[in-house]
Amino acid sequence: MAGKRTASIAVAVSFFLLFGCGGRTDEARQYVERADQLHAESDKTAIGTRETRRALVKAFVENDVGGLLAREGEVQILLQGLDKLSSQLDRAVTAYKKVDSLEDAEEYKKYAELKLEAISKEKEMLALGKSMALNVASFIADIKAGKQFDLQQLVRDATRNITRLDKYEDEVAALERKARIYARQNDLFD
Repeated sequence: MAGKRTASIAVAVSFFLLFGCGGRTDEARQYVERADQLHAESDKTAIGTRETRRALVKAFVENDVGGLLAREGEVQILLQGLDKLSSQLDRAVTAYKKVDSLEDAEEYKKYAELKLEAISKEKEMLALGKSMALNVASFIADIKAGKQFDLQQLVRDATRNITRLDKYEDEVAALERKARIYARQNDLFD
């Protein structure tokens, strides 16, 4: 009888060790896969905002006040897109952070940490982009109200901020690349 009990306990422990530990890893994988999906959705939104931003920058660089006025609606669409992007990034952050509560999922935690670092940079970039869009909206409102404006100063500010946005994009791309390499090296996904 004691032999059967010992054998039963050994089988139960084996199943627990075999399947119980993997359960947390599977759960972690599901969390990061869902977070990756949410993050991918934000990438689609970001592409649209980038295209609008480029059109606005072109009008600035060319000192095309009429072009800026004609793009007033695009500025509002850009602001809405930036708000949507912020919300999407927040949902991805929440999903990545779920991995923190799991045990025995260190590789997925490290991956999530890398993705969170990239999103943090994206959020900084987003805040700068929103500030720029609000400045453009204010500039357009001033023009329409007949107020004096300093287009050259606005162009200088925009140029400086575009350089900062480019730097953020490079940093985000590097962090994303680092996360992909880490995932591949640790066989996190099929």
